[in-house]
Amino acid sequence: MSLLINGMDMPKNCRKCDFTHCTRFGQKLCTFLNEATSIKKKLPDCPLTEIPTPRGRLIDADVLMDLLEKSVPEKNRGHQFYVFRHMLRNAPTIIEEEE
Repeated sequence: MSLLINGMDMPKNCRKCDFTHCTRFGQKLCTFLNEATSIKKKLPDCPLTEIPTPRGRLIDADVLMDLLEKSVPEKNRGHQFYVFRHMLRNAPTIIEEEE
């Protein structure tokens, strides 16, 4: 599961990241704390992902694709159906799929 914190900007480096300086119940929130305190850039395996703004609402395109396929009978699928399906399949991914 992931967490989105609205209004938080992506830190420019680990020193400026709030998660390298936080602890909860005595445990580090950022597992890179020991390495990060001396690093002036973002580590390559940092778990944070920037979400571009401004942006619209994020939806589950796979669910929409299933609804589209189920709601339009194959005999009624015209050119517009296939154009929309193609656009949906090729839309940019903002957040990668998770198990």
